[in-house]
Amino acid sequence: MKTNFLQIFCIVVLSVVSIFDAKSQDKLSQSLASIKEKVQDVQIDKSTYKQSIDVLDESKGKLNFVSVLVDEKGKTAKESFEFYVSDIDKNTIIRKTSGKKLFISLSINNNQKFIKHFKEDKLDSYTNYLEILLSGADAATELANLFKTAIPLVSSGEKGWNTNTDALSWLKNNISKINSGPATVEQSFSFGDSKDYLASFTVKKTDQKNVSMEEKYEFSILDIDKKNLAVKISGTQLSVLVETKGNEHYIKYTKNNEPQSFDNEFEIIAEDIDQARNIIAAFSTAIEKSKSVIPDFSSMQKSLDFITKNTTELTLEKKTLSQKINFTPGNGTKSIFTYAEPDSKGKSIEERYEFYLSDIDANSLNFKVSGKKITVVSISKNKTKFIKYYKDNALQDFQNEVDILTADIETSREMVEAFKAAIKSSETQPDTWKNIGDAITYLTSTIKGETIGTDIFKLNFSSVSTEPLNVKYVQGKTDAKGISGEQSFEFYPYMLDPGTVKIGSSGKYLNVEASVNNKKAFVKVFKEGKQQAFDAGIEIMAFDAKQAQDIAEAIKYLAGNGKPKDKTWADKQSAMKFITENVGDLKSEGNEVKQKIELTNNDPCKISLTISTSDDKGKTTDEIYEFALSDMNKLMVDFKVSGKNVKVTLSCKNKEKLVKVYKNGAQQAWGTDVEIGVNDVESARNIAEAFKSAIIQCEK
Repeated sequence: MKTNFLQIFCIVVLSVVSIFDAKSQDKLSQSLASIKEKVQDVQIDKSTYKQSIDVLDESKGKLNFVSVLVDEKGKTAKESFEFYVSDIDKNTIIRKTSGKKLFISLSINNNQKFIKHFKEDKLDSYTNYLEILLSGADAATELANLFKTAIPLVSSGEKGWNTNTDALSWLKNNISKINSGPATVEQSFSFGDSKDYLASFTVKKTDQKNVSMEEKYEFSILDIDKKNLAVKISGTQLSVLVETKGNEHYIKYTKNNEPQSFDNEFEIIAEDIDQARNIIAAFSTAIEKSKSVIPDFSSMQKSLDFITKNTTELTLEKKTLSQKINFTPGNGTKSIFTYAEPDSKGKSIEERYEFYLSDIDANSLNFKVSGKKITVVSISKNKTKFIKYYKDNALQDFQNEVDILTADIETSREMVEAFKAAIKSSETQPDTWKNIGDAITYLTSTIKGETIGTDIFKLNFSSVSTEPLNVKYVQGKTDAKGISGEQSFEFYPYMLDPGTVKIGSSGKYLNVEASVNNKKAFVKVFKEGKQQAFDAGIEIMAFDAKQAQDIAEAIKYLAGNGKPKDKTWADKQSAMKFITENVGDLKSEGNEVKQKIELTNNDPCKISLTISTSDDKGKTTDEIYEFALSDMNKLMVDFKVSGKNVKVTLSCKNKEKLVKVYKNGAQQAWGTDVEIGVNDVESARNIAEAFKSAIIQCEK
């Protein structure tokens, strides 16, 4: 019962559609007949324009407008225009005058040259415009309105296709041999060898001397710009221009079987406007209905296998280029890419890149075309030079880019996706440590050294003290001549700014860099055992990207977790006791400084500072500073670094001169400031805090 009802319903629908089509065709017939009737001869002075319209294909609205000019002597000049009503832009149909002429003008949509122009029945050119003369304004208006009415009644002459393969099959079956003047042009279109949207267009031109040239264009339908498909006219030759999106050079171009630079366009010669229109329609349909198919990269192994399989030997410019890539899954996926090409003498020059997929920026992955070459470009995150690079097995400067050659655009596209999937699967979390001891152990065991060329680097990282945490980094180098050099750095990790920890390249090795908070020079530096000026940062050598990143994370951990507890003093006596115990003697390059702080009359608020300085000739200078802590400005107590020296500074309130000064027993002018030398910045910081505490207690 349901089946019978469905059959009856379908019959009814088909009948309604048929009736509708018949009525529409009838209206079109009436409109075309009226247009034909309104186009008449026009007399201007002694010249007669014999005009007529022939309906070549009523269902398609294909017309031929003929105009024969007969002058006063009876001489004739004939021209005709063959066109489709559906191609006319109804918004451009207007009345115009030019001298004694009154006419309506008809223009093609988007100014396409879809009108065949004949002179004396011989094809002269293609145009986008024609004029029909009228004898009066009312007649011109009527004819213009008739054309406007007819346009929507005509269905386009373009074919329709349900699928991309239908459209591409039409192109395959209808693009063929063309006679172009004395030359012949054999054209062929094919598709679907590997994917249904991958196509090739071949054109073989043979001139009158029987000399042939064959060109081949291989491309993806998805790369073609639908908006720029257009008819191109050159004299009487008509062709369809096919361009890539963004004018990208994504079309593989071969000339007489020799690869040429990649191109961004080609032309298909058409027999006539009908064929040109259908070629454009077929391309448009294929573009709309084609969908990109990417291989299955759902697992890490599938991605790596695809990359490995497609990183192959290529021939370019008659040179054989060798390529190979290996992966070690886990821990960021260690990758080794080797590339070799012969030099001008035929000697193979090998380049090797060692890197981790986890260091590659997936968002920057792309491929680029340059001439005949296509390369998949991989750039490290933040363009940091994480990639170890060798040339003929000799280590070169670290790089931030790896380029892999590919055979075609589609493979390049798929390689990009494979790399992105593999990178995502290679992402690792930074190393973490349970406590400071674990981080120190890691750094101590990792920072060892390496041989680079003829240079031997020996590194050492150790803990000088644990409370507060003070560390020492030693960097030694011995060159090919056996000349050695050493420098070391002592610093308190908590004084570093974790936000400044970064990795930089110094040519053939990496540096883990960090700056002291506010870029203060708090890092003690030694060169060949001799102290240098304090520095504001550190640099620790690393020889591998993963190693550098782990060292960086360990330094960040220490910087964020190594701060000691702030010292506190219950009273002024305990604060001064700490100061007297920690202010001591100093030695620096032959100079010796003895320092002593005493309490005047055992009063913790009355201070006497004695400084005895002996130079390398044995000459001694004694200085004594006497002052009351209650006279000191607690807000101005600080410590500062100048060159190799660290000093705690105290200043009188309001810059009053309340410090009694003696030099070699003789009283000097009263002073406003006191400076106390200290061995390192952490001691200076604590002494300064102790003075602040004592001053506050003495002010009470």
